[in-house]
Amino acid sequence: MCLPHSIEQLRSTVCELAHSNEELASTQEALVRSEKLASMGQLAAGIAHEVNNPLGVVIMYAHFLMEQIGDRAELREDLTMVVEQADRCKKIVSGLLNFARQNKVEHGRVNLIELTQKALRSVPPPMNVTLDFDNGWPIRLPNSTPTS
Repeated sequence: MCLPHSIEQLRSTVCELAHSNEELASTQEALVRSEKLASMGQLAAGIAHEVNNPLGVVIMYAHFLMEQIGDRAELREDLTMVVEQADRCKKIVSGLLNFARQNKVEHGRVNLIELTQKALRSVPPPMNVTLDFDNGWPIRLPNSTPTS
């Protein structure tokens, strides 16, 4: 009488193990999909940031040129199209960033001098401008001449 009961328990255990194995495989597939989505999000964010910076420069220069051209309608139309299309690209980039954005803030140290240097390299510097920081280290901008 004990043998049929043991066989039934073994069958039950085998069924439970098969069910657990299926759940484990399903969970593993979901984890792989989740990791792929996270990787895609990180890639999208990286691309978006890299595209966003030069796009901002294009928009800035287009607006600057629109201010400079006066009443020349043929140039204004072209520059308006450049601005419209660049703004469209900015919206696409913004969508990529929203897709990739995670709701956590990462705090970290930033070298403000290095950050300022990088920022100043991306805009046309005025002539004869020198920035002096509190640590006494001057930054000479490209196209500027040292002042005495």
